[in-house]
Amino acid sequence: MEKELPDSPLIAAVRCTEKTKFLFGCTTQEAEVLHVFRGEELEEGQRIDTIRASSMIFDTAESGFETNEKGPKRYSINMGFVNEMTPGKEYLLFLDHKEAEIPGGNTVYRMSDEFLMATVFCYEETESIPQESIDSESLSAYYTDVKDSEFFVMSRKAVKDLNQFKKRLFQKYPY
Repeated sequence: MEKELPDSPLIAAVRCTEKTKFLFGCTTQEAEVLHVFRGEELEEGQRIDTIRASSMIFDTAESGFETNEKGPKRYSINMGFVNEMTPGKEYLLFLDHKEAEIPGGNTVYRMSDEFLMATVFCYEETESIPQESIDSESLSAYYTDVKDSEFFVMSRKAVKDLNQFKKRLFQKYPY
């Protein structure tokens, strides 16, 4: 990521303006562009919707989770190992391309799907607490266990490495 993120077509500092919206099997969040580091199609003050390439909502029997007569026993969301943005906080975003222009709404931009992680980093220092996966077949955690963490990882070393990586990014893209 460290070598490839600077080549992202769109790089911006943003302020999250809304909670996550759950749409069409994925998640989006609105943000206001505060500063553009790269990408002529973004403008300061512009409101955009962001979509994580890794974002996917699993809420049906086809998702692979057990069901009962009432439906799935467990729903899940792939968040790309990074928590949702918090309204009012500022983030560094690496975006891949314009996904859609919504008439009367915001333009939707997609994060890169080249990485396992979502390419969004909070400018505020946020603690991340490692969590073991709740099942052996997938990397997953109960949201209540990770809701206050920026990164969803399983070791202290991963938290340390990601925080160091984030510091290097902020040296290159200060806001």
